[in-house]
Amino acid sequence: MAENDAAPAGWYPDPTHSGQQRWWDGRQWGPQAPSVAPAAPLPAPPAAVSVSPTAPLSPRIDAKPSKGLAIASFIVGLVSLALMWVFVLGLVLGLTAVTLGIVGLKQSKPFAVVGIATGGITAAVFVLVIAIGSMS
Repeated sequence: MAENDAAPAGWYPDPTHSGQQRWWDGRQWGPQAPSVAPAAPLPAPPAAVSVSPTAPLSPRIDAKPSKGLAIASFIVGLVSLALMWVFVLGLVLGLTAVTLGIVGLKQSKPFAVVGIATGGITAAVFVLVIAIGSMS
């Protein structure tokens, strides 16, 4: 530690014994802890390791967002196509796939688009079947 970086002399929390204090003379730690702790609260001891100026001060939050909703849209869309023959289940799954796909567009466009397409196809087929059934 450079001399200009050193904390002023004084009593600081002992870095080796929790709950005790030790004398810092401005350059190094003293040999013993006091028998009676000072009454005033003390500042933190000087850092033993210097931090490089390029080290981040906080954790980096540049991770890519999860693709969970987009993948869920994709899977629910495929399931809705497979189960569209079940009267209401196909429609509910199709609309769910479309909704998840719209929300998941920010996460993974390819999965979300497929989910929207398959869910939309299922819902459209369902509507066509209802329309044709009501005409007869």
